[in-house]
Amino acid sequence: MARFSAFGDEDGREARRHASKRPRTSSDESGQTATVSRDRFFFSRRRRMIEIREESEMESDAALSDSDRLSPLEEPDEYAEEGDQEEEEDDNDDAEEEEEEELQDQPSRDAPAPITVTLTDPDVLDCPICLDPLSPPVYQCENGHISCASCCTKMKNKCGTCSWPIGYNRCRAIEMVLESVKIACKNTQHGCGETINYSKKHDHEKTCIYTPCACPHQLCTHVSIFNSLYKHFATAHSHACKKFFFNTVFSVVVETSQRCLFLQERLEDILFVLDHTIDSLGSFISVVCVAPTSSNRSFTYDISAKDGTSSIRVKAVAENMPKWVSQPRAKKLFLMPKDFIDSVKIELMIQSVAK
Repeated sequence: MARFSAFGDEDGREARRHASKRPRTSSDESGQTATVSRDRFFFSRRRRMIEIREESEMESDAALSDSDRLSPLEEPDEYAEEGDQEEEEDDNDDAEEEEEEELQDQPSRDAPAPITVTLTDPDVLDCPICLDPLSPPVYQCENGHISCASCCTKMKNKCGTCSWPIGYNRCRAIEMVLESVKIACKNTQHGCGETINYSKKHDHEKTCIYTPCACPHQLCTHVSIFNSLYKHFATAHSHACKKFFFNTVFSVVVETSQRCLFLQERLEDILFVLDHTIDSLGSFISVVCVAPTSSNRSFTYDISAKDGTSSIRVKAVAENMPKWVSQPRAKKLFLMPKDFIDSVKIELMIQSVAK
């Protein structure tokens, strides 16, 4: 029986086995090469897309300004907005407080604005009897004449102009005017900046520390506040005064015909006048300080005199006077009897004390 060589059972299996062991043909290698090429294409394309995306991100970051970037220390937008709102509220509160303070400082719109008035005759605000500035209460008679309270008492409630009864009806109109009128202190040119009610004019002038003092030296017309006066006297009249120290005893000789003796402290240049007045009982001696009456300093002096075995000693307070006038005063004085010799040596010590 003849065999067929067309891949029989045994021959077919053998043929397939040999066929599988055959070397690959060019068609097989081309298919594999196509697959590798396709993978490389997709890989390179994907890599290029990644590079393009990274480049675009870098360009967008570079385009952002520093002010638009959020630093790591900055808060998120929502917290920043809350902080801005709080700052705006604080600014609004501060603005409201400032407006309230300005309104408080400014006079009310309903309040009348002050006006300036010039009195051609300032005496109209003075009492016609004592000539002192009027102050409430002010009284008027039935004829309209006015008077201060003290003058009503002194005049026994009789008007000094018409003799009608006065002291029972107050003049409210004048009192309102007196409370409204304000004037500058007369010592403005010497440094006082006070503005006072007209009715308090005399009270302020008595206590004003800028009251000018007059030079006590004869024929000298210098007038200034006390500090300037002391320097003036130390420069212009140093030859005419006796220098001394506080709390130290010093001697002076007073002649019978001598009316005064100028004394000036060496360290502070404070000026004193030893006042000598002749009387039928003898000689009155006192020490006066050239200073405003309202000066915050006062001085005491201890004075003694000897005539052989006799001696007299007095301790008193020096009177403050802005303008010295040689005349006896109603204060404690040192009396030197007539039987003392014509010229007497006096021991004197001046002390400074605080008021």
